[in-house]
Amino acid sequence: MTIKTHATPHVTDAVCSRSSFTGSRRARLRGVAPLGLMTLGAFALSPPSHAQGYTTHAGRLGLVAEADIDYGLGDDIRGFYSDGTRTRVSTGQGVTLALGAHYKPMGLPVDFAATLGYKFNGIDDRDSDLGLYRYVVKLTGTYELPQRFYVDAGPVIHFNTKLRGDGLVPDIPFDNAVGVTLGGGWRFVGVSYTYIRYTSSRPSLDLDASNIGINLTFKF
Repeated sequence: MTIKTHATPHVTDAVCSRSSFTGSRRARLRGVAPLGLMTLGAFALSPPSHAQGYTTHAGRLGLVAEADIDYGLGDDIRGFYSDGTRTRVSTGQGVTLALGAHYKPMGLPVDFAATLGYKFNGIDDRDSDLGLYRYVVKLTGTYELPQRFYVDAGPVIHFNTKLRGDGLVPDIPFDNAVGVTLGGGWRFVGVSYTYIRYTSSRPSLDLDASNIGINLTFKF
């Protein structure tokens, strides 16, 4: 799929293309299945009385701060220059900074969190500011395991998603998108997989913005 440019003589066109790293949607879903089974297995095999943080005290409400660094697994938006060189923006790649709240119910080794963040992926290329920017709402449930390990899962919502072309390609607004994230980690360091797609009617696009990420989460 080609997006014709009309704002600068330095770019011939911009192309939305699938990364060869990911393969078909079926292959990606096969990759998610083992992680989902591991998550369910952790819930089934970990005794609540031995889970880190298990307590009979009253429920606790606190603040949460999170920073994520994501590597895109899906589609790219590419810009080709007249001299044959190219630049690209991965729809799933970027850095997210988020704040929110979490609640730990009484007597259970679980913790529920809700965060609002801003995800950005800008490219400083030839004095341009090409990039993809969006707000992220994440709702997760975390199950605490022995030795301060954990697994978590929940829905994510990306809204006000925009490709800023900065004259290299047309600016493109994307529709609000809903996806799912699965992850795990130790103490405040974790890894995650997020499946989500971006669609737009101006022009007509359907892009895979899935990613894997490294997460730093601090709960107070």
